[in-house]
Amino acid sequence: MSTIKDFLQGNTNNGENKQNNNEIKEQQVKSKVEVQSKVEQVKNVESEKKKEIRKTRNFYIELKLSLKRIASKINPKLWKDWIVSHYYEYRRVFNLSKKPDAEEFKELGIVVAISALLVGLVGLVLELIFYFV
Repeated sequence: MSTIKDFLQGNTNNGENKQNNNEIKEQQVKSKVEVQSKVEQVKNVESEKKKEIRKTRNFYIELKLSLKRIASKINPKLWKDWIVSHYYEYRRVFNLSKKPDAEEFKELGIVVAISALLVGLVGLVLELIFYFV
């Protein structure tokens, strides 16, 4: 039954209004649930990104620590002795070497070209063998 007040306001059917109100409330609840699920998805994505950042950060920290451990094991005195001893050997070889003249340079170029062709031919033969066998 409708009251006089409802009749004057134009609300003649309370049953339809209650049904419409229930539908509106259901739609609002559905939209809230959808919004909450989207918010949770965004939070999950953000947490995954934070985990990845932590992993990379931890990797770089571990790398830095391992490099420090390696560097602490290297004795600079030993390196200095090694460099000094090898310097004199390399210096002796450098002093014995000379700039090649034109004829020697041509011979060297021919030897290098022939050796490159031989390596290429061996590779080609092996490739053909594996292709047909």
